[in-house]
Amino acid sequence: LNKQLRTITALTDTLLTWGSAHLDNFHITLKPVELRDFFQQQITFFEDNAKAKKIELINSLSTSFVVEADENILSVILRNFISNALKYCSASDRISIEVQNNKDAIVIQVSDTGPGIPKDVLSRLLHSPVQSKTDNTGYKGAGIGLVLCSELAKRMNGNISLKSEPGKGTKAILRFERTTRPTQ
Repeated sequence: LNKQLRTITALTDTLLTWGSAHLDNFHITLKPVELRDFFQQQITFFEDNAKAKKIELINSLSTSFVVEADENILSVILRNFISNALKYCSASDRISIEVQNNKDAIVIQVSDTGPGIPKDVLSRLLHSPVQSKTDNTGYKGAGIGLVLCSELAKRMNGNISLKSEPGKGTKAILRFERTTRPTQ
């Protein structure tokens, strides 16, 4: 299990590094993305690793929404959020993907019940590479994932924020201003 998670994490870091190097020539194609099925695809990608670590991975979206986004970029961002949560969560923790339908925005949130992030680290994660301490699998990340994801979100007219408290978990939040609509 640890080897599989390290492999997925290393692959994610490699792709994020490559993406960062090619960001200037990167083209974003916005199109409608139906979120309920899209979330389930992201969960399915990590399901085996979550089960092996005894972590509950939950798609909390009961009503579907459509958001204008680049599906590949949205996938990279959500997979980065989930991968980060899986790296630091332990057995019996939970990771949940949900949507808040505010009047001015659609807010996608990946929440976990893991160890949380210290405030001094949290304040830097979206702005500069932060070499993480070794996670519970023994893998040490490159520290650029959230910085790149933040830049990619901006290119899709979205923004990323983080909320965390040590001992209480973390919320990775992707916000799109209201250009979305509920599906019927």
